[in-house]
Amino acid sequence: MKSDNNWYGHRKIFAEYIGVKNNPCFSTIQHGYKNRYNLKKTPKLPRLKFVPLLCWNLETKLEFNKIGFKNAHVVGAPFIYLSKILKFKKKNDKNRVLFFPPHNTIDWKIHEDLYYNEMSNKLLKLYKKKKITVCLYYSDFKNKNIVKLFKKKGFKVISIVARNNDKSLKKLYLEILSNHQIIVCDISSVFFYSMFLKKRVKILLKNNKETFLTKKVVDDKKFIFYFKKKYPDLFKKGLNSKKAYQIACHHLGFNYLRSRQELKKLLGWDNKFKMFLAKIFTLYYDIRLSPKFRLGKKV
Repeated sequence: MKSDNNWYGHRKIFAEYIGVKNNPCFSTIQHGYKNRYNLKKTPKLPRLKFVPLLCWNLETKLEFNKIGFKNAHVVGAPFIYLSKILKFKKKNDKNRVLFFPPHNTIDWKIHEDLYYNEMSNKLLKLYKKKKITVCLYYSDFKNKNIVKLFKKKGFKVISIVARNNDKSLKKLYLEILSNHQIIVCDISSVFFYSMFLKKRVKILLKNNKETFLTKKVVDDKKFIFYFKKKYPDLFKKGLNSKKAYQIACHHLGFNYLRSRQELKKLLGWDNKFKMFLAKIFTLYYDIRLSPKFRLGKKV
């Protein structure tokens, strides 16, 4: 129902898990991780209080409860349901390192002054004997200068996630699985996905006091240093896979996964009237924002 419900394939994963067609749903699906500092500022009382919000973890639900929205439900991240569909098997190629630099979006250039060259040099110093793959967000992958810089350093450069590709999460899952170590510069969805898949994850900093993030994402920087204080090994060799998995399960809402029937009800797919309303709202968003925006094709 919400314009971005199927970006990256989140709604499709729910549909596949339940065993129904991927139709518009009568709910709003959270499609990205929100940290504790983002949550303090992000929640805005939804206008349509009768439409359920399906969120990943209890912390998100409680923030919406605080502002008077009681129709938030913890269901866990779609990525975990995907792992149940794909029947997770751990692969382990010790020579492969996958790097996720911070990214812009197609409609907001957050990181205009990123230190790509400095990141590359640091990676080469730390992993000079490894096969390094750089995974760029699709809006950054369109920038030939960024791609060229990484390729000149001898890195393989790929892009596997896009709003308009409903196979995005599956591709991301398989790519993470095929690498031994995952390197990130911020704490976002892919950080927790990687730890959930029991990979060794490390956060790359510019130095002990600075991140590779820009001033436009102050809350993300705060969260990094909150994690640095709590889990210092993440910034050194990386946490052991058991501890990392436990942290990921907490933030991805593993203990709040719903049954197929519960999900079907929360998504409105068990009720013909709700399914009809979902289609009406889909038309409304198409008129207001355009079908290209809803489908994630607007660049």
